Parts: sequence; structure tokens; C-alpha cells
Amino acid sequence: MSVTLSVTDNRTESGAFAVTGATGGGTVFATAFRGETGSIGRVSIGTFTGTGGTSTFSLKRGHYLFQAVDTLAESALFYLPITNQTLSFATRCREAIAARLLLLALPKIKGIHQHFSPNETLATYPCIFVHVRDVQESNITIGGTNATTDWGHSIRITLADRVDPRDSKPLPEFELWREKIRHAFDRQRLPGVPQVNYTEYVPGTLAQPYVTPSDSYLMTGSDLTIRCITREQRGFGQ
Repeated sequence: MSVTLSVTDNRTESGAFAVTGATGGGTVFATAFRGETGSIGRVSIGTFTGTGGTSTFSLKRGHYLFQAVDTLAESALFYLPITNQTLSFATRCREAIAARLLLLALPKIKGIHQHFSPNETLATYPCIFVHVRDVQESNITIGGTNATTDWGHSIRITLADRVDPRDSKPLPEFELWREKIRHAFDRQRLPGVPQVNYTEYVPGTLAQPYVTPSDSYLMTGSDLTIRCITREQRGFGQ
């Protein structure tokens, strides 16, 4: 028999798992990923005995790969975000976008950094900055109901490398990164935020130098925006 694992999110930084097909006892592990390169450790979130084993667990919000390891076999990896519904839609959308960018495994990208604005002092290039500089919320007037409104939460994505913008050699890499991201977010759902009806890919400047007074160039950035369309309840206290 093959071991099958299913995991659910309670949206309170907790969840539950169920294991079927196990021949003995084992452990369910969770591996978090946060957009940085390097080794990633896994943690045990519970044990099971025999088929039909179930249990609950607590985990900080984030995106995880789960796996059940039996005495004789192991399950396939199970991907699931663990969320906290008390956080704002903007926060949840930003974190979910960063996690989805990580799953794309874009070639040569060494990190995904979330900031108010790109901060090159913390980066190893090439990388992706997920930030909110020069973007706005938008009211989507064609959707909603008598009690809800559709809102667009915009997140700026800057693909960055510390290269001279006059050098054309890195251009194909930037073009490939943008294409992969466009396909992933063009009218797609957003795992981890079920209230997002769909995401929109909004084109931006294909390439521009980011400069400082002390550098002829600091980095070359390629900008785009991901807009998450959420359906939200109206009213005081919502």
C-alpha cells in the first residue's frame, strides 16, 4: 500500500493532517520555505499509527511542504500555506506572492526580499524585491455585491541584478524571468488567500538603472506589478 497524506489549514496558524495507507507508525514533517537560498530544516508536527492516523498541529503562518514518513514508505510531498485570517488582505497577498515566486525556481535568482522599497544592502544578486513603492489600492467597481466590494491590492515586483544596464548580455535572463512570472499570475488564483478571485499581471518598466550619488549604477531593475482582486465585506468592524 502507498502512504497518502492530506493536510488542511484552519486559518488560525494551525491545521490538521490525515494519513492513509500506512503499514505501521511514522511521523509527519513540515518544511517551511521563505525565499532565501541555503539548506532548509524540517520539523515534526505529529505522529501516526497505522492507516487512518489523524492529528492537529500548530505552525507559524507560512508556506510549507508536508510529508508523512512511515516505517516502510513515505508519502508524496503535500504543499499547503498555513495562514492567519486576522492579518490584512494586503499582508496575506504579499506573502503569498513571494511564496509563489519562490516556487517558480527562476534560474539564477538567489533570494526574494519583502520590503517597503528595494533595499540593496540586504541582497545577493540577482534577486527579486517584493515591495509596495509607487503602487496604490484600487476599487474594482464592476464586481461585488450589496454587502461586498472588490478591491485590488497591488504588489510591485522588481527583478534586480547588479549589472550595468548598458550591458546586453543579461537581457535574455530578464526576459525569461518576466515571462515565467506573467504566466504564473495572469488571471490566476492565489494559493493561501481564498478571497482572491484572481490576480492580474500589470506590465512595468522593462529595465532601468537604480543609481545613488556614489555609484554610476547600483543595480538594473525590471519592474512589474501583481494586482490581487479580493472580494471583501463592507461595514464597521470587518
